[in-house]
Amino acid sequence: MPVTTTVRGKPKAGYYFKEIIPDTSSVLVVGSKDLLDSISRIEAEAVDIEGKSESFRTELKLNVPQGATLADNNGTISVLVNIEPLATRTISFPTSQISIYDSDTSGAFEYAIAAHSISIPVEGRPELLQELDANDIRCSVSVRDLREGEHQVPVTVSLPAGISLRERPTVTVTINATAQETVTKPSTDATPVPTPGG
Repeated sequence: MPVTTTVRGKPKAGYYFKEIIPDTSSVLVVGSKDLLDSISRIEAEAVDIEGKSESFRTELKLNVPQGATLADNNGTISVLVNIEPLATRTISFPTSQISIYDSDTSGAFEYAIAAHSISIPVEGRPELLQELDANDIRCSVSVRDLREGEHQVPVTVSLPAGISLRERPTVTVTINATAQETVTKPSTDATPVPTPGG
């Protein structure tokens, strides 16, 4: 019958659990026909990977159902647990794709981000980072309660599952008051003069 293995806990920060490689993937189980018909696999005890930062080998006890015995095994299997370091990458993200929200809705201010791009440092499994590009990322900044002038604003970064942000980037947001057109009320007996562009 096939042997299944599981893990519990989380590796040390900066590392991830890659795989378990058992020395044997199946064991010979002896028991009554009814009992064997009711069993689809033999489960091994869970491997504790809490705080681990390197691969290791360990012995796992097999949980054999009552009434069954193992014909060619002493009740344990040896497994290799692979723990790998997370890969890191820095993605260049165009500021033109950063959403600005919580802005003044009256139109009295203009909002602009100074730089053309920002660097987003991320980490994750190598195969996930290899496929990652700027189109997979969503960025936004809040300008709530900010007044006219320049402000350093933290960027909210949304990343695909399995990838995390190593450091939250910031951008310089420039807020300028828009030039308000002044409208002159025409006198009752004068011909209204059209305003430029009107």
